[in-house]
Amino acid sequence: MSSIHRAAWTLVLAFVSSGCGVATSAGADYQAGLDFGRFETFDWDESAIRRGGDVRLENSPFFEDALFDAIQQELANRGIRRAETSPQLLVHYHLSVQDHIEVYEANPESNYPNSEFGGGTTVVQYEEGVFVVHFVDASRDEDLWIGWARGNIGPAMADAGEMRTWVGQAVARMFEDFPVTTGEGARSPNDGR
Repeated sequence: MSSIHRAAWTLVLAFVSSGCGVATSAGADYQAGLDFGRFETFDWDESAIRRGGDVRLENSPFFEDALFDAIQQELANRGIRRAETSPQLLVHYHLSVQDHIEVYEANPESNYPNSEFGGGTTVVQYEEGVFVVHFVDASRDEDLWIGWARGNIGPAMADAGEMRTWVGQAVARMFEDFPVTTGEGARSPNDGR
């Protein structure tokens, strides 16, 4: 993993999860100098997928279908197509869900009640979903790109449409700095990172 370039960016998505005001963050890291333009095909590496932390997602198609559709669309926009035979990239993900607590400093003039953490604070508890997507060079079994997202998955757990929206927006943010751009330049080499 030491060869992964720390692009080190964090984006706050333009949407806020319903009810508790917890923003979703997303980002990505990839190998410095890698010419992603040479990759034309990918497939899912089902054997490397890890789902954990919540039985509601372990056998649910809603998250996985939304994730696969969003990633496949982002890659297709960049000229990388799915090929079940001899793909150049293998894609897998890891998913976890856990209870999470955020403690924020509250504006004293907003009349928030005192929390167990003292006056001037507010506490938000939610189900945090974290998913990490790996693109692996199939010929060398080496991570080339790793994208991640984390945020309040609670509302999405209750509604398949919310899940598709949450995942789609998070994946779009992961790909904002992808080393192959969309459109006419999709097959051109990266910007030298």
